[in-house]
Amino acid sequence: MTEAEKTEIVNAVVAYLKANSAAISQLTNVTELSASDTFEVGGGKQISLLNLRRILRQYISSQVLNDVTTAINGKQNAVEGKGLSANDFTDALKEKLSGIAEGANNYIHPDSHSASMIEETEQKLFFTPEERQKLQDLKNAPTDWSGTQSEYNALTSYDAGRWYFIVNDDAVIALFRGSSLVWAEPNCVGQFSDDSTPDDWYWWPNGVKTALPVDPVTKRFSFYYPGVLQTAAYLFAGGSSTNAMVNETLIRLERIPLIAKFSNALCGLKACETYPVIDCSEVAPAYDIYYDMNYVILNSKLPRDIYFRNTEKITQFEMTINNGETSSTPTRVWGLDFSRVQALKNRAFGIATCIIQGVNLGKRQELSVANLYAVYWGNDTVQSGSRQSVVDTLLANSFDRATAGYSPVTLQLSEQTVAALTADEIAAITAKGYTITSHSTPYN
Repeated sequence: MTEAEKTEIVNAVVAYLKANSAAISQLTNVTELSASDTFEVGGGKQISLLNLRRILRQYISSQVLNDVTTAINGKQNAVEGKGLSANDFTDALKEKLSGIAEGANNYIHPDSHSASMIEETEQKLFFTPEERQKLQDLKNAPTDWSGTQSEYNALTSYDAGRWYFIVNDDAVIALFRGSSLVWAEPNCVGQFSDDSTPDDWYWWPNGVKTALPVDPVTKRFSFYYPGVLQTAAYLFAGGSSTNAMVNETLIRLERIPLIAKFSNALCGLKACETYPVIDCSEVAPAYDIYYDMNYVILNSKLPRDIYFRNTEKITQFEMTINNGETSSTPTRVWGLDFSRVQALKNRAFGIATCIIQGVNLGKRQELSVANLYAVYWGNDTVQSGSRQSVVDTLLANSFDRATAGYSPVTLQLSEQTVAALTADEIAAITAKGYTITSHSTPYN
């Protein structure tokens, strides 16, 4: 069989397979063919299975050999001195590369940079040595101090670089830098009459006669007193009860420094129409036991309103306010807390008083008698809301002594005050542990 015939047979077999591949699944099942089985190829020629295998094997081997030969013939031959690559650089590029000095790109990053390389912006700013020192000083500065004026005064030494905040009721009222006063809210404020003279412009803190810094035009004074007055008797009227005088030129007293002992503090003020809030936060105990508010405003012209603050530690009110039995403008007393009061004596808040507004009456177990005699207390004709203040103080806001198991407190009231209460209100007050007594005349 010639080579041409073999090729013809292979091509005929391949063509047949390509044309009939879709019908292969329709062939009858043949599990085995013998070498003598024959197949018809182009031109009606017959070829056995054995010969067909040989022809196909030889053809495939020949094709693989041809493919390998073609690949080898197409390889790149190595050139002496070049390996498997050629110089692809242009002469200009090669010349440029040859001109680079040895170690030209051997860059070492510096440990630091000049500040001039940085451009300042709002987010990037330079600090001068002085500014850096200020920051360091702030870092090393002592922590701020805060406390009351009396606590500040009790310190044995002051750091010149430290801020000291003076507070009262959580409000800052003064600021010291070391021992130097930097700022303060004035705590002694008032005004004298237009016809007053420098001879009138005095006060007596701790019993010492001291000139007040009065503006000669407005006749007002306003300053900060950096301390707590340990004694304040006749504070603006002579300095002591034994040297009692009256002041007829002080017409307004809007603020006063904190006071440890209030007895007779605002006595003798015959022309004063405005009184300050009476702040009891620094009241010191008398005889190491009693925090007294006795005889505070006597022999003075009384204002319409008197305000108290921080009275929760006061143990006794005795004739705290003394006003006449009749008055065209009865006094209104506000802000009382009776939590620790064990004695209310001698018409504690004055006879001509129309409102006594307080809480926690009777809370102190030792309280046995409460003298709250006041002829206008409960009279809504004299003052709207007067009767309600009686109900609030004696019933709504009083302490329930009966529930606590305390002995009853005797309430000494004016006939007018008792008459203002209903039978049910009197019964409710009694049920809380109080005995109401009615008096037609001032009762001590």
